Amino acid sequence: MANELDVSIVIPCFNEEGHIRRSFAEIVRTMSMANLTHEFIFVDDCSEDRTREIIESLSSENENVRYVFHERNKGRGGAVKTGISVSRGRVAGFLDIDLEVHSRYIPSMVDAVLSGADVACGYRVYRLPWRFDDIFRDILSVGYRWLVRRLLNTGVNDTEAGYKFFNVERTRSLFEASENDGWFWDTEIMSLAHNHGMRVAEVPMVYTRNPDKVSTVKPVRDAVDSFKALTAYRRKNAVSLTYKSPFFYHTLMKMLYRNRYDERFEAISAEIPEGAAVLDVCCGDCRLFRKFLKKKNVAYIGLDINAGLIAPAVREGVDARLCDIELEKTLPPADYAVIQSSLYQFIPKHREMIAKLAAAASKAVIITEGLTNPGNSGNPLVRRIGHILNNPGTGVKTERFTLESLEAALGSFRIMKKKKICMGREALFIIDISVPR
Repeated sequence: MANELDVSIVIPCFNEEGHIRRSFAEIVRTMSMANLTHEFIFVDDCSEDRTREIIESLSSENENVRYVFHERNKGRGGAVKTGISVSRGRVAGFLDIDLEVHSRYIPSMVDAVLSGADVACGYRVYRLPWRFDDIFRDILSVGYRWLVRRLLNTGVNDTEAGYKFFNVERTRSLFEASENDGWFWDTEIMSLAHNHGMRVAEVPMVYTRNPDKVSTVKPVRDAVDSFKALTAYRRKNAVSLTYKSPFFYHTLMKMLYRNRYDERFEAISAEIPEGAAVLDVCCGDCRLFRKFLKKKNVAYIGLDINAGLIAPAVREGVDARLCDIELEKTLPPADYAVIQSSLYQFIPKHREMIAKLAAAASKAVIITEGLTNPGNSGNPLVRRIGHILNNPGTGVKTERFTLESLEAALGSFRIMKKKKICMGREALFIIDISVPR
């Protein structure tokens, strides 16, 4: 029954009895004027008042209303994820039931997604508050936005707006990857959307405090919790200097390989015939294509998680795409699938990654992997530096392959060719995916 409606509107609730009926009536009025098939999904997060009783009443009065009641309090993010997981719309999203941002913006948000955006995110424009408490909360909110813009890559002005709509099919991986169930979920989901190369549309909307609502927000406590979550998320997802730009990456590689770094690309290029289709996973700035494969007229697709690395290639017109490869269920098909010195980033799921590459390739998978680098040095200090420099934004990986462990990982495939390259610092494997061992 999934995707049978235009939009599913999720309404997360916690102690909303004072305004839920009035606000829902306003949302219904908005949707009655929109040419959209729709449903409403209430998710109650263990309210302590009559909210559940009212939701049950609304459900009995309206055939397009469903509800889910949490058995334990999860937080706003957890409530939204629950609602979207049971949605039946091509587009699914949520808004706060207090309607401090009015429901009139729903059609614009849905239209933005149906017109091609993966995510539509509200951008709150504040009306001047008059009460001290309101001014204080708005200052905290604006200050948090400032911090997010400087500490994270999100690509939007206002990650915390409680008003977001999603293309359900294309953003499924974001919900699988998100970990936070509280208020920080809004920031996390927009950071994930940016890191996955999602198309995001921002919709400006006027924000007005509801003077009749008793807020469940504790400004100081929630501000401290959000700051802790933000800094922890940034630490976990920080990108090493190595991956900030092609300049830093290639400078380090040339230092490590004593200017024989391009031997890797030459070795890979030698195995790919003229006019072949190539999928380059963890492609960086697409140096393999730009310097070696372009003149062979290959049909090329590059995938990488770092916007800073692929940006120059994109500007040159290369088909380079921003995505978290580990979260993709399938990869674009090609004759040859290539992964360069990055398989260790997927440990302990490296066999799953190899299988995914094999499923995408019709002729062969080409793997190069480092055997000697600072990350597996016998010197503890050098090894630590190597680990710090090798975080592409998915966390520091401390394990590295040996020639033997790499051969073991490829044990279910027939190895067509194996050789050391780059002064023995790397190994190149070509596996024939058409002939399982």
